[in-house]
Amino acid sequence: MQLWKSVSLVALLAVVADCRDSNATLTPIVLGVSSVAAPSSISSGEPIDVTLNVQVGGCLAFDRLEVRRSDSGATMVAWGHDITEGIEDRGIACTRMVDEAHAYSFDPPFANTFTISVARGRLGPLITTVAVH
Repeated sequence: MQLWKSVSLVALLAVVADCRDSNATLTPIVLGVSSVAAPSSISSGEPIDVTLNVQVGGCLAFDRLEVRRSDSGATMVAWGHDITEGIEDRGIACTRMVDEAHAYSFDPPFANTFTISVARGRLGPLITTVAVH
């Protein structure tokens, strides 16, 4: 009986030692964005609904959208993290990348044109302009 308890304790410690701290802060990563969908024009007083196709999968997971705006435009950044960060077992198989849609709505007021710039990490930004009539 004593041997069974010792083996169980050793196995439990091995499992716990291999886990990462779920409260640890993960390093934020700017995720890729494959496309931005927004109307080409709107009537004054209407919101602007935008959809970003954020590239996730592999070992990358989406966390949040960061948005900074003015009356004439906005910059958007899709932030995520690497799910393997802090895990030392390199036997993890990361799946293929996929596009995951994330919507955001801008409320008025807007200038005559509203330019949306979406950061994409090492690639140049995606830029779209909405005319306001």
